Amino acid sequence: GGVGGGRVVLKCNLSEVKRMVGTNKEDKGKVQIIKRIFELAGGGITDAVITDGGEGCLVGCRREDGSVWVRELKVPRVEVLNPIGAGDAVCSGTAYWLAEEGGG
Repeated sequence: GGVGGGRVVLKCNLSEVKRMVGTNKEDKGKVQIIKRIFELAGGGITDAVITDGGEGCLVGCRREDGSVWVRELKVPRVEVLNPIGAGDAVCSGTAYWLAEEGGG
């Protein structure tokens, strides 16, 4: 869905990315995985958030010049009582950051 300023964010987890891109995290660098997602979307998205459980997430932002900015965000280690909704919470915080700061 759109986030401030006409942004369109794709949120998925790493296993979903593996199915879309046809690879796993070890086969290609994380930057290449994000860039491939933008290629597959054909300009239909401005940002991508890929959650990876306790490893954090990747955030990619397409700049106006077409280049892709990528950041790997780590999360602190905590005792997990219930992981349901954790990826959605990460995505909502990232969406807020994108709306406020504009990413890349």
